[in-house]
Amino acid sequence: MLMKTINISGMGDGYEEGCQRILWLGLEWIKDKPLDVWDKTYTYKDVSGILETGEKMDGLEKILSADEFLNQGGMTGAMHQFSLNHLYQIHKNGYLWWLGEGEKMGRIITTEQEPSSELLKWLNHSSVEKVTTNE
Repeated sequence: MLMKTINISGMGDGYEEGCQRILWLGLEWIKDKPLDVWDKTYTYKDVSGILETGEKMDGLEKILSADEFLNQGGMTGAMHQFSLNHLYQIHKNGYLWWLGEGEKMGRIITTEQEPSSELLKWLNHSSVEKVTTNE
């Protein structure tokens, strides 16, 4: 299924494919998580390519580490940081808001994905209020 997304890296080819892989694996993982899973996640000022995640993100980190595609191409620190930054914005503000921001920047692309029905529902109806509750 072709899904709208934002070109995260601006680089195309395998590098962007890796960023998209991180994003979509992250979306499947985060769809039923409260926003506080981001607690203790941080970056360093003026340093790109390093994003430290807290214990609540261990499940996602294990998924990313075990992914065959990411292991073949080598997930870079920058791919990890920038893709998870986008994931956080989707989790915080909603997928439709995120796409709107991408449209303003002219960075919308499509990518072949196989999202679960639960993820599709969450993407189309996520908002700050729904994402941050445990209902």
